[in-house]
Amino acid sequence: MAIFKTKDLTYYYPNNKEPAVYQASLEIKAGEMVLLVGPSGCGKSTLLKMFAGLVPNFYGGAIGGQILFKNMDITREGRSLAPEAAILFQDPEKQIILTDVEREIVFGMENLGLKPEMMKRRLAETLDFMGLRDIVGKRTTELSAGQKQKVALASILAINPDVLLLDEPTSQMDPISAEEILNTIRKIAEDTGKTIVIAEQKLERCLHLVDRVVAMETGMIRFQGDAQEYCRWAIDNKSFFLPSIPRLFAQVDVERIPLTVRQGRMVIGNVSSMERNPQSIFRPGLGETNKLDSGEGSRGENTVIKIKNLWFSYDGSRDVLKDINLEFKKGEFISILGQNGAGKSTLVKNINGLLKPSRGYIEIEGVATKNKSVAELSKKIGFLGQNPDNYLLNDTVEEEIKYTLNNFKLGWNEYVEEVIGLLGLQQYKGMNPRDLSTGQKQRVALASVLSVDPEILILDEPTRGMDYQRKNDLGKLLLDLKLQGKTIILVTHDVEFAAEFCDRAVIMFNGEIAADGSKRDILKDNLYYSSQVNKLFYGIKEIVTFEEAEKWLGDKDNGNFNIINNNSSIFRYF
Repeated sequence: MAIFKTKDLTYYYPNNKEPAVYQASLEIKAGEMVLLVGPSGCGKSTLLKMFAGLVPNFYGGAIGGQILFKNMDITREGRSLAPEAAILFQDPEKQIILTDVEREIVFGMENLGLKPEMMKRRLAETLDFMGLRDIVGKRTTELSAGQKQKVALASILAINPDVLLLDEPTSQMDPISAEEILNTIRKIAEDTGKTIVIAEQKLERCLHLVDRVVAMETGMIRFQGDAQEYCRWAIDNKSFFLPSIPRLFAQVDVERIPLTVRQGRMVIGNVSSMERNPQSIFRPGLGETNKLDSGEGSRGENTVIKIKNLWFSYDGSRDVLKDINLEFKKGEFISILGQNGAGKSTLVKNINGLLKPSRGYIEIEGVATKNKSVAELSKKIGFLGQNPDNYLLNDTVEEEIKYTLNNFKLGWNEYVEEVIGLLGLQQYKGMNPRDLSTGQKQRVALASVLSVDPEILILDEPTRGMDYQRKNDLGKLLLDLKLQGKTIILVTHDVEFAAEFCDRAVIMFNGEIAADGSKRDILKDNLYYSSQVNKLFYGIKEIVTFEEAEKWLGDKDNGNFNIINNNSSIFRYF
């Protein structure tokens, strides 16, 4: 039975001349797990909102065509589908209402009028299911972005909807939490038969889990099919929306493309006997810019940031940062990784002056920051926080960037135009930034920060909501800035991005530095904090970046690594 069916569905947001969704015809069966893929702003989030009954009922605008939910025309009924279909937004800040974690999870059930004993049981089940027991007594304002996302997901699971509509549910989570959430979502699908529609940019996390893939572009549905069919379609249509493992194996003639590290390792021994595909569309791609490198040892010798015996506590009772000692050199590109709540954002906020150390000190180019204001430090440090909405104050993208320039008494120049071009924002200059997708907002906020050309650049989750192509463009831009001598500090959960573009990695755990060194030393042979290609070649060859994997793949002298009999089917294992 079809739970959703659309026919020639078209929708325009208020005052927009271009449709967000255009002539979309799609059928989603009960119990299916469907993945929506495509570039930022292609209509994925809008389609989810339409399935939830929020568009156009809440957002306004003009709609054409038809949406059927369980054979009921919701384009004519004009009502929300809650609690039958529940949506999780990209930004948990827009979904969390109350200040207490437990009350937030219970709030939806209270609105449905559930009996107290039922609410108590569902609360206990949801907390255990989501692994939230440790934070149930906390205030929601104290949570990290990833923890807030978990709480928001728990709040919709607690109402037990028939359909889950998930808009980038792992975008703010560390790799461990993201794996847990996606395994939880898959378990929900398998154990309960719920219908799940998920929009996600990090396809390596979920492409192998779903029943069907729907690819969108400029509001239109371009493809529908299973994951294998999608990989073939993406290759034939020169789409960059493939994770690293299938993207790598797309460059050789194989009958069935591996989707996961496990599947890839089962065939890697036969790669040397496979014929290279000369029509590969993935050159240049992620990793190609490493030729500029980025190499370890290319860093300057001048220390621009010195952190000594740094301790920090928000309330005076619990230390969030514990005896941090770090030095960052001129021209370094550093990634800071770690679980949600490890202290990453707190650390960089101490560096740029938004927070002040409880003990210890920080120096910027030899000058202590203790008595320096954020405004004074901003002359040296450009800072982009996790939430781009905090940066959007004006009515158009162009005015937003001009506002930042005016604050620094700078004018519009060629460099600003170059930044806008590299971030793909030309077509949005006249639009209200608050009308853009989360990934597009992130790029606008980043353009505002980059426009003043800071010497030190601190970016807190800049790739959140960005598609593969935009992340590649961002990586190239940051490498160019590094070559100009800029020091770049990147707080990220995106291990793939860090492995491709950074030259140093710092891993934090429980407010302390767990590891610090070159990316080659830190981002290899780990359970979670390693790139997909590093996991693929574990025990075979030390490979960290996609470019290194491509070179190995093109080397015809890899016979020593044939771990599968050449005469047998290399796909018999999956």
